[in-house]
Amino acid sequence: MKKNALIYLVLIGILFSVASTSQYLNSIKQKLTNDLVGLRFVYESDSLFDGSLLYTYDQKFSSLKTLRSSKLEENILFYKFPKSDSIVKKFRLDFGNNSNIKPIKIKALYLIFNNDEIHISENELFAKFYNISPSIKLNKKDNVINFRAEAVPFDPYIIFQPMIEFTINKWSYISILLTPFLIIVLIIFRIKKIKPDILDVFLILFILCIPLKIAWTTFFTLLLCIYGLYVTISKKQFFNKNKSSYFYLGLFFLLILLGKPDNFSDIDMQFSLLFWAIISATLYLPKVKIYKYYSTFFILLNSIILVSGITFLLWFNDFYGLEIIDYYQNVKNYSRDIRGWLYYSHAAFLSFFGIVGVLFMDYLYRKKLVSMGVVILYHTLLISFIIITATRIGIIVYLVFLMNTLVKVDFKKRLAINSLIYIVFASFLFMNIQETDRSRSKLWAVTYEAIKDKPLFGHGIGNSNEVLHSKYYTDKIIGSPDVELNHSHNQFLTFFLEIGFLGSSIIFISFIYFLFKTKLYKNEQLIIFMFGLGYLFLTESALQTSKPLYVICFIFLIITVNDYQTKDNKITTKFKTP
Repeated sequence: MKKNALIYLVLIGILFSVASTSQYLNSIKQKLTNDLVGLRFVYESDSLFDGSLLYTYDQKFSSLKTLRSSKLEENILFYKFPKSDSIVKKFRLDFGNNSNIKPIKIKALYLIFNNDEIHISENELFAKFYNISPSIKLNKKDNVINFRAEAVPFDPYIIFQPMIEFTINKWSYISILLTPFLIIVLIIFRIKKIKPDILDVFLILFILCIPLKIAWTTFFTLLLCIYGLYVTISKKQFFNKNKSSYFYLGLFFLLILLGKPDNFSDIDMQFSLLFWAIISATLYLPKVKIYKYYSTFFILLNSIILVSGITFLLWFNDFYGLEIIDYYQNVKNYSRDIRGWLYYSHAAFLSFFGIVGVLFMDYLYRKKLVSMGVVILYHTLLISFIIITATRIGIIVYLVFLMNTLVKVDFKKRLAINSLIYIVFASFLFMNIQETDRSRSKLWAVTYEAIKDKPLFGHGIGNSNEVLHSKYYTDKIIGSPDVELNHSHNQFLTFFLEIGFLGSSIIFISFIYFLFKTKLYKNEQLIIFMFGLGYLFLTESALQTSKPLYVICFIFLIITVNDYQTKDNKITTKFKTP
């Protein structure tokens, strides 16, 4: 009964959360239908302009639904909506056809209801511009709306995000969404009689921070470092025989040596390798416990995402005037609303971290520590996350992990089969990137041009952003320096760009040497994980952002830890690497 308690609790939590969030969204619907009076803009500008407001009860704007501002006082625009049984879905602010119009700053927006009002600040409002006309250029630094007088035709307007995005209270929604699952956590701790020690607490908090701010992830990593040093010094047992510490140290110094950083900021993220080198050298980590904590966390996280997705799609037509098919035609934007309550909501990385849990669940099941029902629950919720977010690379990696956990072969065959599949997929992706992903195609094209200039040694670690923004390269490929670029969205290309072919080759050869020297190439879970990481590297520069780098280091360390038995929180057997 206890083994399946999690299944029943999660299902009950999903039902309660769907019901409570739906009730909250229904109250928002009633508020928008019955109580919305109008909109009031507060702005700054040195010129007069024809500020008309277009609104729609579906998705299409029409001149028949146009409001003129009621003059209340200077620098204020007020628009009163007519009575209607329908919800205003979107609104658009038009600035007229005077090409001599001066820059405008919208200081605030107020949604006026019968009994109250909602205030949207300048910064919040600027972030809620959904679309702008070619006649407008935004100054995102100062939140100023500039106008392109040379645009033909001159038709400046701004479309704002749907009305629901302004009306919903984020913190109320989050609390209603999460409450059933927080109760579940308390029940699980009571049923399982879990009494975590201080190391368990730090590890649990690190896992909880995966979808939260990077500052919190960094903080708990540092706490693990400090705790590890404290334990080691107090017991006078320096540097346990965990080979992962040598790997992290070696990779850190290789990146510095080959990357030739210009300043500290170029390598600030890479310092996470030093933190995890200290952790792996000073702490015995409870593998089985961590597998349980990690997989339980992702069961709950994916349950919450599922609830958020269900309620979003249930009310999609009411608030957006769209059908489910429309959701998947613009899934990149709409799925952000489903994940909007997370501080770190990157769909590709979150799906990958969840997929890693497939390895953990397989391990726990083979050790008879979880039931098949829990395994099925994990897979079901993970698939629902991938479907809701339409994460393409997530589908590929999941299928690869599923195949590897279901098919049991020796490590030589596993390496050969996975290598062949990976080469075929990577070749197909590179040859067809222009058809499958045009934005990445442009990024890769700019990257190729930059690599050609310094193919052997690269442009230096941490310089991707600067190089890809260079007008010299963007003009060559795209013809416009205004295209937003950051890194190459391919870790291999990023390595070639920053440390060149020579540096990338040294990193790759060193890693292969490490695997064979430590015999980790025989670790089934590690090999599957590394292939999965290889697929992720094809579409994301995973090591160029802090969150993925910290979590990847954590996962790598846990997978390379052998089982050990504990009694009364004391270690009874030596720690060994596989």
